[in-house]
Amino acid sequence: LSGWWKTMSSHSSIVGEAVKVKSMSGFDRTTFEECYRNKRPLIITDVASSWPAVSKWADFSYLTSAVGEKAKEPQRVFTSDDNCHFLANKGVTVASMSLEEVLDHISSKDSKKIYLRAPLYPELKADIEFPKITRDEESFSDDVSGVWIGSEGNITPLHYDLWHGLLVQAVGRKSVVLYSPDESSFLYQDMSLTGNSHVSQIDLCTINEPDQKRRFSKFSEATAYHAVLSPGEILYIPPCWWHDVVSLDDCISVTIRWHLGNRESVHPCAL
Repeated sequence: LSGWWKTMSSHSSIVGEAVKVKSMSGFDRTTFEECYRNKRPLIITDVASSWPAVSKWADFSYLTSAVGEKAKEPQRVFTSDDNCHFLANKGVTVASMSLEEVLDHISSKDSKKIYLRAPLYPELKADIEFPKITRDEESFSDDVSGVWIGSEGNITPLHYDLWHGLLVQAVGRKSVVLYSPDESSFLYQDMSLTGNSHVSQIDLCTINEPDQKRRFSKFSEATAYHAVLSPGEILYIPPCWWHDVVSLDDCISVTIRWHLGNRESVHPCAL
């Protein structure tokens, strides 16, 4: 294991005690609606494994060739002061790099970790065969969907989103720790970040340190769920389910999201 993973003993202990997220081979809509939708996470196997995105995107030259001149356009790329935590961390800054530069940077195994959320370009969307997982009156929302390209060891800290989400793993593996929104009182929402109360104050990598245990004493009462996503697997994350994501390898993932249905209410933790 690489050095960054060896330092994550707290994270590893949480994973070791977590409930394993259940898997479904193929996709059965009736089972999904009755047992999982807006209730609990699910790994869907044998659906995305046949997508061109899984077989082709590991070849970075294919990606730059597929999108053509768009590969040279500047994009907003995240960097991190601690070279580890991204997106919800106060030490995150935004740089400008093209898709081509990002892929070159990751290929070079540069020690500076980066994270890019690229648009789901039509040329890349063609490599994805969207599962019919939504209800008839619903559709995926392009404005909150995208392609995430990042370095090994990147961590997206514990947070929740307000929509239904599919995390599709195309390249590399990701480890995901999840908590039910019913556990929110144990997860210490960070109210200091304007507009970001959906972020926890807890860092799963340091939570076993004595001062962190004292500060977040209720956290030990929360029940964790865990999944490791390999290429070709899809993780369904229900609305308001807390999740912390670690890239075990250099990774490319696709997030596909859709909003709550008319008959679904937002969990009280988000109100």
